[in-house]
Amino acid sequence: MNKKQRIISLTIGIGLLYGRNDIVAITSSKEKRDGIVDLKRIEREDETYETIIKENKLPNDVNILLTTTKLREGVNIEDYRIKECISGCHSSVDIRQFAGRVRAGIETLYIVDDKKQNRNNINRFELDASSKLIEKFDEVIVQYTKWGFGINKKPYAMFEDCKRFYEMMEKRFSLIKFDRYNNKFEIYNQRIIGCEKEEKDLDSFNTNTCLYLGSVFGEGINIILNGKKLYDNGIKEKGRLLLQDYIGKPLNSEEMNILLKELTQIGLRGTKNQVYKSFGAVVTYLGYKLESYGNKNNGLKIINIKVK
Repeated sequence: MNKKQRIISLTIGIGLLYGRNDIVAITSSKEKRDGIVDLKRIEREDETYETIIKENKLPNDVNILLTTTKLREGVNIEDYRIKECISGCHSSVDIRQFAGRVRAGIETLYIVDDKKQNRNNINRFELDASSKLIEKFDEVIVQYTKWGFGINKKPYAMFEDCKRFYEMMEKRFSLIKFDRYNNKFEIYNQRIIGCEKEEKDLDSFNTNTCLYLGSVFGEGINIILNGKKLYDNGIKEKGRLLLQDYIGKPLNSEEMNILLKELTQIGLRGTKNQVYKSFGAVVTYLGYKLESYGNKNNGLKIINIKVK
């Protein structure tokens, strides 16, 4: 069962389970169920899609929308009835594209982030090999025809043999492309720049998830991550952000207890999911250290950054 079929099956399942008829699935193809085309479902899907494209909102009788990437780029849904959204996250680019069409009334965004991230890494061996192959490819395409040379040089695209050759090379070597204007092969620099930017963006997402998502969506949206590791890291990042304003400043016992309560409320827990009872233990867990300030008997402490 492919992704489109799972979306449709989920829609039918939810409808049957809860007796709802306000759920619509939008996919990029008309799937069959039990070998028979569900014309009623297809008709409703088409009507919903047209309404979204023309009016940027759901039809009045649709309250739950499931969709594949058909509603991915260039489609906004400015519908204040939508309070919750669920988005996949195969790459950080998915998140940015989702933010670009973020729903007008959204209050909570659930990000399914426990799947392996897609990475378009640049293989340095492939890059080096491609650079060395370009000269050979140019020699081969010259041998295909001599009509493209001389005073009146003609574009290789005019010759089917040349066209087939450079299209085949572009397909086989992702870092090589043929310059149709200058009639020669070259390194696909734009792809390299794009991959490097995507890699940097993904590293930012993985190392500082909360800060990354905050910069993308802004304030006012509750973002929930379902992946355990990223969720725990996200909570730790929130904790560090909370303590930023208190680093190097004297704190009394009451202030430390208030901070401990706030850190507990945002979901901060120990490695065994225990609630912290000691402010010092929380500070250590977040990568800082707690030191006495001035007279050790006055109960004042300061938070310092650990020296690695």
